[in-house]
Amino acid sequence: MLDSGGDCRFITLTIKHSDSPLVVQIGRLISSFKLLRKHPAIAAKLTGGAWFLEVKLSKDKARWHPHLHVIAEGHSIPQSLLSRCWLEVTGDSFMVDISAINDPAQRARYVTKYATKPLHNEVTLIPAKLDEFVTAIKGKRLYQCFGLWSKAIKRNQQQKRGVEVLGSLDSIHARAVAGNISDLVLMHQAHARWPALRKSHPLPGVPPGPDNSHGEHFP
Repeated sequence: MLDSGGDCRFITLTIKHSDSPLVVQIGRLISSFKLLRKHPAIAAKLTGGAWFLEVKLSKDKARWHPHLHVIAEGHSIPQSLLSRCWLEVTGDSFMVDISAINDPAQRARYVTKYATKPLHNEVTLIPAKLDEFVTAIKGKRLYQCFGLWSKAIKRNQQQKRGVEVLGSLDSIHARAVAGNISDLVLMHQAHARWPALRKSHPLPGVPPGPDNSHGEHFP
């Protein structure tokens, strides 16, 4: 199981508003984060983590406001340093936020919130914007692990395939609520296949949803 043994922080990275198409802005945002992780002043401080894309609109609803929410494991990074380095890799953007995670349950709520909310509700009310969003994300990742977290996932994938006992449903759910990333992924997959589990084994920040008497039932 993938688990974070080091200090974790929430990081939010934004880019300056522009009139560029959303697909261009998303590409720039993600490529800038890759450059940030390689920055000499940052590289050693970010040992692993996961990023999540969220897309909103500017206050006047005229322009896009894509940003990355990141759970980062590693050493402390002063916000002033993060802001300076973000400006260096983007060329025009310095707005960042960083805060420590003091409670493992916070991590679970954070992952659950942003893994299930890549698009702000306001975009769905503007058909043209919604169409552009759907086109822009085609074939793209909305979230991804990096660093040590990515390597841990690859090691698990390279193991011999076969029957693997992951634990009881209750134990997997408990670890997911406590913030274990791989167990959160498992529970999201289980919720998608067996909607009734959303009520019996809920995740923080995820509504139980309507009853699905016609869907698959958990065996």
